[in-house]
Amino acid sequence: MRGRLLTVMALTLAVFVSELLPGSFYDQLGLRRKDVLLAVNGIRIDSLGASSEALQLFTNRTSLDLLVQGTEGVRTLHTETVPVE
Repeated sequence: MRGRLLTVMALTLAVFVSELLPGSFYDQLGLRRKDVLLAVNGIRIDSLGASSEALQLFTNRTSLDLLVQGTEGVRTLHTETVPVE
């Protein structure tokens, strides 16, 4: 059975990681459940339109630069390879 690697919820001014498959690509990258994505590839998530645009980058790009707010503070994650779901 093939499951989703990452489930996110687009909020008005944020993208919230609501589910994350343990051991998945995004888990290994360093995303954690309840993280909030602040920016994706330089696109600040500060509006609903920016949230939608940022989420599209997860399927339309081979590299990702993520600015993430988590329980341990703000951090940057980078990958050159994004799996195809």
